[in-house]
Amino acid sequence: MRHTADLKWKASLILALTFLAGGVTGAALNGLYVQASNQAGSGRPPALLVENLRHELQLTDEQVSAIREAIADTRRGFRGVRFDQCPGFAEARQQLIARVRPLLTPSQQERFSAVIERGPMRGDSPPGRKQ
Repeated sequence: MRHTADLKWKASLILALTFLAGGVTGAALNGLYVQASNQAGSGRPPALLVENLRHELQLTDEQVSAIREAIADTRRGFRGVRFDQCPGFAEARQQLIARVRPLLTPSQQERFSAVIERGPMRGDSPPGRKQ
């Protein structure tokens, strides 16, 4: 009888340790996945950038669509690039700005220049909005 109780206890212990090991492994892999996802995105969401510009510049739907496409093209070009080692980052940013500027009216272009100087193109919230 004692041998059967010991065997059940050991089996339960092995089962519990296996479950615990699976939970720890799952949590670790999830952490690695989240970290890799954050690094792959490398920056703030483009939707926030577009909403900042829409608010600041009072963009039309057509302008928003064209700007989203310009941002998507630029992001595709950055996929394999590490920003901290990329001398071309500033050049790519200038190219994006050059693609966006002609889409704007003259008054929007003036405000766009102010937005760029202030820095919301990095994903800051527009005035009056919480992140």
